[in-house]
Amino acid sequence: MVNLFDSIRKQYPIGTLLFWESSKARPMSDHLGPLKVPEFQGGKLLILDGQQRITTLAGVLLYDELERSAADDLDPKRWLVWYDAASDNFVYHDDDAPPSAVRVSELMAQRAFMPLPSG
Repeated sequence: MVNLFDSIRKQYPIGTLLFWESSKARPMSDHLGPLKVPEFQGGKLLILDGQQRITTLAGVLLYDELERSAADDLDPKRWLVWYDAASDNFVYHDDDAPPSAVRVSELMAQRAFMPLPSG
């Protein structure tokens, strides 16, 4: 998972993502990795290639935003990927991350860098 983010940061090719929009309802999971996929009206967008990459990106970037499966997995902290500026690497940290590290989900969220307006 950290290698995928490192590849993206270094602008290395990470392969293609191939989707198919079906006009008919198709059997599909209501979860993408640990995340519950919101209800969707209209055609169904199915992932034909890139399931693991999409799951990693969604799991890391949206873990705090979307509803998670009650039976997520035995290691939910695997979705908490950090970028550590001191080592210039993507890493895993427990709750006591150094000041040089920021969660990738916060790094990608504009609101993490802007103070909330008062009043």
